[in-house]
Amino acid sequence: MPELIVLVGVPGSGKSTFYESKFIKTHERISLDLISGRKREDKLLDKYTNEKLNIVIDNTNPSAIDRMKYIRIGKHNNYKVICYFLDSTPEESKKRNSTRSGKKRVPDIAIDVIQSRLEKPSYEEGIDEIWNVKISNNKFIINRK
Repeated sequence: MPELIVLVGVPGSGKSTFYESKFIKTHERISLDLISGRKREDKLLDKYTNEKLNIVIDNTNPSAIDRMKYIRIGKHNNYKVICYFLDSTPEESKKRNSTRSGKKRVPDIAIDVIQSRLEKPSYEEGIDEIWNVKISNNKFIINRK
């Protein structure tokens, strides 16, 4: 069964680094930071699900409403839907964000706004597996919820 992975976390929480560390060789990445908008995202989702490829959604996805689209697409296409919650304090995320340059760096207020909307993923959303991810000593600590 192919996997549709939904990453959840504020900017600077480590989502893209987590993807690059764990899934770059096995999963296709869809990130609004890397493509030109929702239409392109929809085309990639359609292409990858038709080909039954493993997919990682690398966006902030802070609320159940934000995640609902991906969960529905995954379920409709017989994917195992997995969510990884990048559990980072605003201070940790802002510190990581401060090391970024160019378009990758976001204003601190953006982290605060997304943090205020952040809802931990729940099995009631239709997710098959939920994992909590923390960064400690530059290593990912992953625990199943």
